[in-house]
Amino acid sequence: MTNTMEVSTKKSNSTERLADERVLGNVLHLNLKKKWFDMIASGEKKEEYREIKAHWIKRLKDHSLTNPKAFQEYNFVCFRNGYQKDAPEMWVEFRGIRVGNAKAEWSDNWQGQVFIIDLGWVLSKPVQLVAHVS
Repeated sequence: MTNTMEVSTKKSNSTERLADERVLGNVLHLNLKKKWFDMIASGEKKEEYREIKAHWIKRLKDHSLTNPKAFQEYNFVCFRNGYQKDAPEMWVEFRGIRVGNAKAEWSDNWQGQVFIIDLGWVLSKPVQLVAHVS
């Protein structure tokens, strides 16, 4: 007799993700390198940066006609450390988006203007996701 336990902590398809977002509100999903992921998890890094390029303009700007200079509003940021199925993830409070200069110690010395995603409390510490446990 085989005893198999499934651990379902990962949202594996878009339907489950949509169900979560109906409960949690608008969630910004971002992938990070380990260095930045660990700094955010520890509470040391309070901003995340994205280059001002077409992809990020589309994702971060509010495209309503009423205020074309506004940014999207999110309730949370869900960070993942990598793209693997079992990559660790954590949830962080979203505080807003603005344009400015990145801090050198938090950005691989990026120069010029970037999108700055302001972060609040780390709401869940990194969790290693597991698809199946035997």
